[in-house]
Amino acid sequence: MGILFLFLSVVSAFAGYSVGQVGALIPVVVFFSVGLVAVVLGVLGSDAAVSKIWGIKK
Repeated sequence: MGILFLFLSVVSAFAGYSVGQVGALIPVVVFFSVGLVAVVLGVLGSDAAVSKIWGIKK
């Protein structure tokens, strides 16, 4: 899931750069932040921490 958001941030950055709009940075920052949090939680977090973030009850 985190890799998908990181990929979306790269695609958004490319599209924003090609258009030349400063407002295109908003989705880049949001997608990158969510992707980074997801990757860090996936690598360093426990199953309980990940399920708490996503709201999944065991």
